[in-house]
Amino acid sequence: IGEPRRSRRSIVSHSHEMRPSVRTTITRTIVTVAAVVAAGLLTQLVAPVTAARATSANTGPLLPNGWVLEPAHGMTRETDTMPQGAAASPDGVAFAVVNSGFNVPTLRLYDPHDLKQIAVIPLKGAFGRPVWIDSRHVLVAGDNADELFDVDVFARSVEALPLPAKSHPIAVAQAPDGTIAVADDGDGSVRFGALRQLGAAAAVRIGEHPGRLVFSADSRTLYVADRSGRSVAAIDVSSHHVRRIATGLHPSDLLI
Repeated sequence: IGEPRRSRRSIVSHSHEMRPSVRTTITRTIVTVAAVVAAGLLTQLVAPVTAARATSANTGPLLPNGWVLEPAHGMTRETDTMPQGAAASPDGVAFAVVNSGFNVPTLRLYDPHDLKQIAVIPLKGAFGRPVWIDSRHVLVAGDNADELFDVDVFARSVEALPLPAKSHPIAVAQAPDGTIAVADDGDGSVRFGALRQLGAAAAVRIGEHPGRLVFSADSRTLYVADRSGRSVAAIDVSSHHVRRIATGLHPSDLLI
């Protein structure tokens, strides 16, 4: 008697079954393909970074944005926390640096020939670049102190010149004729005039955050960077008229 015939349903049912060895082989194949694809993508992503690191190995650290920090050239000197700005004295005898950060704000003096620290003068507040008005006196914007500081570097003394409350002076400039200007971040304005009369000087509105300021060679125009906008304000010192010069977004510094 011949072997009983299986029903068509049984034949179809068995035809859809997959042997474990076949299933394992397919799974391994999928995993292998995925691993190869992932490895290829990883290589494409890592290769440029690795190359950049190799390129920068002898020049300096590589930042996440791809920039390389090269070592400083020439003499270097460690300062206090957050140096804000620096300027050399007119006679070239000293180099002044404003520090204002975690530690007490200071004006530090250095010998420009070897960068040896000469003096440390504490301040109640400080911001921006120091301005030498002569070889003995340095002006420093006091920011949160609402004062402008006149530092006598010979006597190591500080004269505080009061400005309006919450004015937050952040930048200072001197014109060739001796006029002093100060930019105030607290009220978004500038004041200019004689040094000891700045506290009573009229405020000229610039913008939310005035920045660096500089006088023209004839002392008639004061240029102020409007960091909150897209312009430089050109102020007529006599009339206080403000003319706008279009720039890119957030101008922060000026040079004439």
